[in-house]
Amino acid sequence: MNWIIFMLILSDLSAKAEIIGMVGAILTIAGGLLHVMCSEIPLNEKQVAYVPMLEKASIVGIFLVTLAVLIPRPNTIYAIVGVEAADIGIEKLQNSEIFTKSLELLNLKLDKALKGER
Repeated sequence: MNWIIFMLILSDLSAKAEIIGMVGAILTIAGGLLHVMCSEIPLNEKQVAYVPMLEKASIVGIFLVTLAVLIPRPNTIYAIVGVEAADIGIEKLQNSEIFTKSLELLNLKLDKALKGER
């Protein structure tokens, strides 16, 4: 059960990570363009100090984009949690009367649906 709660929390975080990834992508593109445009301009001592900071910001942006791409979407996580919760429910209700009646009803509905398709 703790795993299900953890996955639900992760789904909320993954929705936020998508937004953070978009912001990171915009910042990375802007920083890269700025770096390319300023690479030909001779820099004084003050301006040279900003180059390492710009490189670090680009690395952070690339990390955020990678993180946003690798984290699954909330709907995927909800599907995983639903399957896990159904599995837990089936394990607990397997020998009960409700479970057998629901299987009979499911088989009846499936038979009707298959006859209607043909």
